[in-house]
This record gives sequence, structure tokens and C-alpha cells, in this order.
Amino acid sequence: MTISKILVVLFLTAFTTSSWAGEMVSSPSPAYLQKANLLSRSLMMSSGEIKISDRKIPGSVKTATALFKKVCEPSMDNYRYSKSVESKTDGEITLLNFQCETREDISGRPETVQFVASLDKYNILLDLQILQLNSSLADSREFNLEEGGEVFVAVAAGTLASGLLAKGIYPDQNDKVLHAIVGSLIASSSAAIAYYGFDVSKNKSFWIGVASGIIAGILKEVYDSHHRDKHTVDSQDAVATGIGGVTGAFMIRFKFEF
Repeated sequence: MTISKILVVLFLTAFTTSSWAGEMVSSPSPAYLQKANLLSRSLMMSSGEIKISDRKIPGSVKTATALFKKVCEPSMDNYRYSKSVESKTDGEITLLNFQCETREDISGRPETVQFVASLDKYNILLDLQILQLNSSLADSREFNLEEGGEVFVAVAAGTLASGLLAKGIYPDQNDKVLHAIVGSLIASSSAAIAYYGFDVSKNKSFWIGVASGIIAGILKEVYDSHHRDKHTVDSQDAVATGIGGVTGAFMIRFKFEF
């Protein structure tokens, strides 16, 4: 480790653990906006992996940048939540300590994330620490055996719930129950693939699942309308598939919370 890196670590340690008083500004003041834009530009100019001790923390500069924009940059979605930054500079190194609060969309739980960054005199990122990060903001996407088992349970629960719901809405119509089960399987699979395979957020994955189930139901009826010699067109089949899609996607979204 070079002397400059050792100094950066020492500065960061003093910055985060001592009672040292620097300039503290809060959103949406112009000073806060200026410092948020400064770190955002520095992050976007950087690349590579971040050394982490907890797999819940973003492991690359790219994902860290996305998280910073989500929780620390003022927007119409998060303007009412507390955001502040404490800064210090000695002319060579600038230290920025952002503490930003937001709320996870569905659960409503408060989430706080702390970005501690050091920049050189050219505003190039030297070091970045992400602290106090709750799992619903930047959770693990690792699809291991345990995670796969939990997804399987969620899919099974969605399938069962969809079948029972369709049975209650359409008594003595087993074809509607089948449509709901298929819709649930399509939706839950689509949501899980979007979340684990394409790094899509929990909520977007949920809506992708819902849309997949509904679209599948519509396409099936379109197909039936072009093959009336073998199939019967029934708009309630599409409704049943959509009901299953919503139920299955909800079960997967519920699983993402745990």
C-alpha cells in the first residue's frame, strides 16, 4: 500500500469515527446539490470493482453509482427524505460523507445509506466506502441452492394461491383454474428471471411478472380466435390467466423481501 493510500485510509477513519466538525449541508440547498453532482460525476468517471465485506453492498462502481443516484440525488420521488453531506478538504484531498434516507417502495421501511468518498484535487475518486446499507436497497442477487429453494417455494405458493382464487371466482370451471395456474407460473418465472438474471429492481421485476401473465392470457385468446375450429374464445380465460399472473408475481415479490 502506498503512502498516499495510507493517508486516505487515515483520513477516512478520522472522518467517520471522530467528532471532527466539517461543513454540513442538507438537501435541497445549492451547496448540497453541488456536492452531490461532484460525487456523481466522479463515480461515473470511475470503473471497476469495490472491495466489500458484505455481499449486500454493491460490488462495482456502476451499481454504487446507480444506488447513489437513487437515494442521494434529490428527485421528485425522494425529496421529502433526509439527505445531508459533511465535507472536508485540505486542498489536495476532499472528503465527502453523504447520509441519505429513503423508503423502500412496498414495505415502507426507512432505509439509510452512507457514502464516504475521497477525491483528489482533480475530483478523481480515490476511495469509496458504503455503510449502513439495508438489504432491501442493494440486496444480494446470488442465485445459490438455498435461494433457489426459496424461489421454488414462492412459485409453488403462488401456483396454489392462484388455483384456489380461480376456484373461488369460477366454481366448477376447471379450465379457468388451469389458466390461473399457468398465468402464475409465467409471471413468477418472468419476475425471478428479471430479478436474478438481468439485475432489475424488485418492484420492476414484479411489474414485469404481472405484465407477462396478462400478456400471455391475451395472446392465448388471440391464438384461439385464429383457430376456432379447435379452440373456444373466452375473455374470462384471459382474465383468469391475468389473476394468476398478479398472484404469482406478488408471491415472488414477497419472497424478495426475505
